[in-house]
Amino acid sequence: MSRVPSLIGWRGVSLRVPEEWTLTKVSNEGPNGYLRADSLEGTFVQVRWSEKKGLVSIPDSFDNYVRDLKKTAKKQRHEIEIKMKPRALAGVRRTADAPMTYSWSSDQKALGLIYHCGECRRLVIAEGVGPLDADLGIAAPILSSLQEHGEGGWNTWGVHGLNALVPADFQLEKHTLVTGHVMLRFRSRSRMLLLQQWGLANVALKGTDVAEWYEYQERNRLGRFTYRRDR
Repeated sequence: MSRVPSLIGWRGVSLRVPEEWTLTKVSNEGPNGYLRADSLEGTFVQVRWSEKKGLVSIPDSFDNYVRDLKKTAKKQRHEIEIKMKPRALAGVRRTADAPMTYSWSSDQKALGLIYHCGECRRLVIAEGVGPLDADLGIAAPILSSLQEHGEGGWNTWGVHGLNALVPADFQLEKHTLVTGHVMLRFRSRSRMLLLQQWGLANVALKGTDVAEWYEYQERNRLGRFTYRRDR
């Protein structure tokens, strides 16, 4: 598949993946983060990031990551082969970020890159991973769409079709990611921002309207406030 239409975003890190892929793993707030999106065929993309201040050596950071890969492979009793500058990832990232591209092969195989953004200070490791017989041709367009931070003081969020730009000073406080319900709750001091998406609307709204359904669904929380409905 050559198209990568769906937006995945978490804590300002965003990328575009095939429409049928699903966000499956995410991290909470903090200096380090992780997201993973999976296909139905067993191929997935994963992004790790950490905030690094001062001078950052990409080669040294990559060496540390390789040591972790080898340690994991050894525990699982697998050999691992690592190669640099795979042709499939040529030009996948702007040179200003001093990216290093690589591939590894063990019980699975991967195409990845590592770089450091001088603006947001995030060290990023991103990979397309799949079974040994998988076609990783989709990795290059996915990784080339990667953005490691938002723009203009706004962070990108994209979860199961719920896409939003949230002010960067709002931190994720709680989240729910289950079939039929996505909830992201943010807080900035005394201010709260709540984003929700419900599935199966034809079932949930049967015999009622959106306003009545929402008031019943959120009755415990809304009961603490005085509010009015604007139609």
